[in-house]
Amino acid sequence: MACTVNPATSRQFQVGDFVVFNDEAQDAANPGRWSYGCAQITAIHANQSTFQRACPGVPRGLATFGALRCAHQTGIRFYKLDQKTFTFSVRKVSSARRACPHASRRNCEAPASWQRWPAERASVLAVLHEERFQDRAPATIQATLLDEGQYLCSTRTMYRILEQEGESRERRDQLVHPPYQKPELLATAPNQLWSWDNTKPRGPVKWTYFYLYVILDLFSRYVVGWMLAPGESAELAKKLIQESLAKQGVSPGQLHIHADNGPSMTTKTLALKLADLGVTKSHSRPCVSDNNPFSGSQFKTLKYRPEFPDRFGSLEAGRAHCQGFFHWYNHETTTAASRC
Repeated sequence: MACTVNPATSRQFQVGDFVVFNDEAQDAANPGRWSYGCAQITAIHANQSTFQRACPGVPRGLATFGALRCAHQTGIRFYKLDQKTFTFSVRKVSSARRACPHASRRNCEAPASWQRWPAERASVLAVLHEERFQDRAPATIQATLLDEGQYLCSTRTMYRILEQEGESRERRDQLVHPPYQKPELLATAPNQLWSWDNTKPRGPVKWTYFYLYVILDLFSRYVVGWMLAPGESAELAKKLIQESLAKQGVSPGQLHIHADNGPSMTTKTLALKLADLGVTKSHSRPCVSDNNPFSGSQFKTLKYRPEFPDRFGSLEAGRAHCQGFFHWYNHETTTAASRC
């Protein structure tokens, strides 16, 4: 191809020179990095020069900056054709890099600086295995060696070498706590595990509420007792639990009842009453999102029914609605059919 030599270039080009210009193309092998056009001058005619796409080790004439720098280290000199700056790094290139001058930085067989050669790794390990360093961290070893005027490698390289040898771990003899087992409750038959909670359906006017207490058998999902009251108190909860136990014929020591940490669930009077009845109680863990999940799911079934009103006009109207709902829930739903 033919290109006009940039007049701003001070050097007089000669036949055989290698020149570099920007092709404005990205390097496909290294995304995010640019490739450079490389050509060799084959003839000069007046104000034009004839170029032949050629670069040692790059048949297509495209090379990354790393490949050009490797060729530069072997003695090949490149010159720029445009105003864009083209410079080579003045960093030293290892002997292994000179052995493969035409390879790109990624494909070169020379190891990374932190990998070290086997002899160097062996010398670093020998120092790390010295008796005075056996109970020291690499940062402490590095500081000690620098005080003695000796530098082997970076602290991070010491960690990498120790990790490759399987020697990088917690050196202090610390107590390791076993994983915490979440408490679980298991029911294998009805009347072994109950869950109870209350919810607040809205009353006839703004800022008025009723309190619906529901006790659910977790094995059968059967509602063993419910009560709609104008307020919340531990005495009402005691009465409901005692009546439900008598209706289901639960004997002392048979039942475990679970609840969240609400005010009526954690009262001392209720705890003493359950102890007198021979019922074991438990509460949900604090600050968890799934406290008392089965009772919450049952309340969602209640409130998402199409006939559930926005407000109860009176306490009697609320009780009539709940009586119809719990009869349907216990005897007509798929959950009730699974109990048959």
